[in-house]
Amino acid sequence: MTARPLGITILAILEALVAIVFMIAGSGALAVGGLMGVVGLGGFASLLSYGTGGVLIAIGVLSLVAAWGLWSGLRWAWYVSLALAVLSILIGILLLPGSLLWLTIEAVIVYYLTRPHVKAFFRST
Repeated sequence: MTARPLGITILAILEALVAIVFMIAGSGALAVGGLMGVVGLGGFASLLSYGTGGVLIAIGVLSLVAAWGLWSGLRWAWYVSLALAVLSILIGILLLPGSLLWLTIEAVIVYYLTRPHVKAFFRST
């Protein structure tokens, strides 16, 4: 097996941290949705909060699994991480200009994941 590139180690750790943030944010959105229902502000706003929370938690779980796969050098993790980065770029484009830094970071991730030595690492497992 090829040695894990330092960049993949860094990406795996960052992906895990991002996953934790998504899951915390999702849990907060779920709590807000529940609170809205308790104080009588349910309805669409509460439903939207629950939906947002569920999506954030799902993305967090997917990111956590991707982080583990990157760390382990599993081929599917390369595809999942690349897809998450491209999706993030597309969402970032919709949110310009506030997300310019985020777009730059995701573009660097896409560039790095497509380097020959990184792709070779994932082919060797």
